[in-house]
Amino acid sequence: MEIFDLGVAWNCEEDTDFVKELNDCVLKEGLRAYLIHAYNFYGTLKDVAENHIWFPFFFDRTVNDGTPLSEVGDFFKRRSTIFINYPDRVRKLLNKDKIYLEPVTYNISFPARMSIKPQDNRHILESKLKYLSKPYVFKFVENLSGATINIDVESVDDVLRLREQHGSIVCIAQEKIEPAILDNRRASFRNIYCLGDVILFWCNPTDNVYEILDQKDIDKFKLARLPSISEEIAHNSKLDFFLTEIVVDKNGDFVVTDQINVHPDMRRKSKFSKGMPDEAVDRIIKNIVCSIKQKTRYNK
Repeated sequence: MEIFDLGVAWNCEEDTDFVKELNDCVLKEGLRAYLIHAYNFYGTLKDVAENHIWFPFFFDRTVNDGTPLSEVGDFFKRRSTIFINYPDRVRKLLNKDKIYLEPVTYNISFPARMSIKPQDNRHILESKLKYLSKPYVFKFVENLSGATINIDVESVDDVLRLREQHGSIVCIAQEKIEPAILDNRRASFRNIYCLGDVILFWCNPTDNVYEILDQKDIDKFKLARLPSISEEIAHNSKLDFFLTEIVVDKNGDFVVTDQINVHPDMRRKSKFSKGMPDEAVDRIIKNIVCSIKQKTRYNK
């Protein structure tokens, strides 16, 4: 049997560079990765089933596009595989209706929200939305990418138009939280949790451009609470890798506006204007490889 240290599956073109860079880092550290994509998917399953190849660690970057490749994690969970994000936990949390209405931790503040069902007529929508302050955000999961789509709405008519446009989807109407202003910056942040490490970013909600949040600003604006929010979510969800969106409101309260995104965009800012800063991508790759290397040595 040929043993690789890490298996990686992906099905989004946007992930190609990230997977290649992860593989390069794995090789540099003297380890081996096995990459699974549409072209070798069925052959890989056959080789694993016949005990020709194996990898003890698995990182599934596929999104649910309706193809068998997007469910590759289910095949490996029947074996003694250590996952970066266990498939059943991911599947549970991809139900945005459930995750928004039933937070994984109760020590964190969330905006008021209501579940909007495909069968809700105008009367039901009006009765639900009257409990939310305007404006609110219409949130749902885009089927192909798995990304959360956020659209500002002001009225029931807006909701009905969007629902017609996007089909019979379950979505959330959530109160929009206006961030405080910190030295001419909106206090809107994104955290990446990766295997115990938390990377903090400023992220302007109007253009979704990332900037690293450094220790100087953390101290200046009293933002030390930010990493512990991701740590609490990780502890309760048992996830290893995810993104969280957080706003500090005008009262100074930390409010989680998007609790868990298990498929953050890993494109580099040097290549894509709304991508993640290059140093953060490098740090995430290093964290993954170092974790695999440490556990590989421990298990030998």
